[in-house]
Amino acid sequence: LERRQKEDLERRQKEELERRQKEEAARAEQERLQVTAERYARQRERILTSEEDFRQHLLRAEDGQRSTIITNASINRRSVERSERERWLREDREARAELERKESERLAQDRAKAERARRR
Repeated sequence: LERRQKEDLERRQKEELERRQKEEAARAEQERLQVTAERYARQRERILTSEEDFRQHLLRAEDGQRSTIITNASINRRSVERSERERWLREDREARAELERKESERLAQDRAKAERARRR
């Protein structure tokens, strides 16, 4: 009877640990999706603002200046896109590293709890 109770306790602890891990993984994924959605919203707002600024600049420009403005804008846009991509990759790496660090800390805590419970 005592052995069965111990096995039941271990099984329940294992199930609880798995449930918490699944919840934490879902929460981490939700956080990642939220960060990505916010980043895309900020990017979209910057693009809309810069496009409107560019339109206004073109409207005020003289005919001879327009082709130069368009050429420079194209060069600048490619440069900005490249730096945005680099920034996104860096932010993604940093966010993943942070999530992995949190996950490993949580797993270490869970293992320590399980070990303490097992010793009892």
